[in-house]
Amino acid sequence: MALAQELLEDLLQEVKANCRITWNDEDADLKKDIERSIAYLNSRTGRELDYSVQGSARELVIERCRYSWNKALHDFENNYLSELLSLQYEAARTSYREKGSLN
Repeated sequence: MALAQELLEDLLQEVKANCRITWNDEDADLKKDIERSIAYLNSRTGRELDYSVQGSARELVIERCRYSWNKALHDFENNYLSELLSLQYEAARTSYREKGSLN
């Protein structure tokens, strides 16, 4: 599913603020990082998460982009393991409530 342009622009502004980027030359690369981070989190949880609301999924996208920007993506999973596990648990709980089972 394609990411809505408005959401992508909103996330871009948050990522730039978090990384203290004030110029626009990096926007295309940052948008790719955002899309990759969303795909990463969706794959870890097994479902499409809602990144339009303030919450752990959105925060993890922003932080993963910061790690990517700083060429430290290899450290992200270890440093955010607790948050990733919590996100997976919440996604599983939501799926269970919606479907009545984990399948």
